[in-house]
Amino acid sequence: TPTVQPSLSCAKEGEQIGASGMPLKCCEGLMESNGGGPGGLGGLKICFNCGDNFCDTNYGEHKGNCPKDCMGKPVCLLDFQDISNPEKEVCCKKLKAIKIALYQDDCSITPNSAPVRIVCMYCGDGRCDQGVYLENKCNCPEDCK
Repeated sequence: TPTVQPSLSCAKEGEQIGASGMPLKCCEGLMESNGGGPGGLGGLKICFNCGDNFCDTNYGEHKGNCPKDCMGKPVCLLDFQDISNPEKEVCCKKLKAIKIALYQDDCSITPNSAPVRIVCMYCGDGRCDQGVYLENKCNCPEDCK
């Protein structure tokens, strides 16, 4: 009899279900988001953790499918999104809010330089991302030495 690979028996948080080669269901304790709709995944669903006190919109969690995590809570922003209102916005899981600014050698921000932006990034992933959004030793020492 065919067996399902252990890694395919259930999907962990942030993993998709609903297509060939993917798990058929979310692992215990997780819920599935509706992947359809505008900007959706066309039938694919993503597993999320409702009840962890974090509204992870990155995984399709919202006040309609998880009010206990999302009612009155900040919206989580994706990679490279700017935080314009820290009281109402936070970075989604695995992302970190970093300050994008013109830094001096001592990591102080250069006076009278361009305004500081706070951006969600994968700081801590081992890669010093020096693209348009610059990670550096001052705002992401975990990745940039």
